[in-house]
Amino acid sequence: MQSLKSRLFLWLTKRSLQKMAKLPSVDAVREERDRTAPKVLKFPMGVVSETVNIAGCNAQWLIPDGCDDERILLYFHGGAYVTGSCLTHRALAAQLAQKAGVKGLIFDYRLAPENPYPAALDDAVAIYQSLRKDFPNAQIAFAGDSAGGGLALATAIALQQQQQIMPVALALMSPWIDLTLSADTHITKAAVDPYFPDKQRLSEAAADYCVDTPLNDPGVSPLFASLEGLPPMLVHTGGREALLDDSKLLVDKVRSRSGQAELKIWPRMWHVWQAFCGHFREADESVSELSDFVSTHMA
Repeated sequence: MQSLKSRLFLWLTKRSLQKMAKLPSVDAVREERDRTAPKVLKFPMGVVSETVNIAGCNAQWLIPDGCDDERILLYFHGGAYVTGSCLTHRALAAQLAQKAGVKGLIFDYRLAPENPYPAALDDAVAIYQSLRKDFPNAQIAFAGDSAGGGLALATAIALQQQQQIMPVALALMSPWIDLTLSADTHITKAAVDPYFPDKQRLSEAAADYCVDTPLNDPGVSPLFASLEGLPPMLVHTGGREALLDDSKLLVDKVRSRSGQAELKIWPRMWHVWQAFCGHFREADESVSELSDFVSTHMA
């Protein structure tokens, strides 16, 4: 049964999105998200944040008490490639890192439309390469939500193609991995998805990110990559999501290539409800399960 608190936060999410939709520009949306997220989302006690610059990107180390310096969770924030930052997602990244008992690192990759593909992917690969150089013996896992989940997957694929050491695991929340928006749930779930009641917002973001790159290019839509030889992955998605089929198709395809992938669908949850970890049960449970998955693959 859905918790009463989750129903309250679904209502608050809808209200916030309605206000955001009235903002006049992408810059205004970015500023509003950076302003409000730290006030609403719970940054956990016992985690120290440290601002750094890595590979030319603004980043934050998220260091839980007693964590292992040789176990690192690299977090890829969402925001449809046009919004999002360390500020909007560091609470969720810190919750995951703390529950997994590892160091977290979240970073600001370049955003569209100012910096279209492959800027974000180049930044992500550069960050990972820098971590490998500075921590040659570290076990590194990836986690990401929405577009960040897609970017985490695209980064793993790029590393595989470059024959680099791969991350040990991928923990993905509602990943956006098909920018063609061709999945059925963009239609069948539109009425219950508070974020994407139609394709307009995602279609515009995809156009800003891809520009001259085809929407089905595996670099922007990793669902169309071969998906062979990837690290183990756990995918959590909500039953109220237009992006639900992205997760289903991803896991099915990885398994068909003899890969290790698990999918959990939370029937009454919406897009990246895990951001509210510390506020209601379903968010706490999902984050705990994702963190356990990361920790297990770093043992």
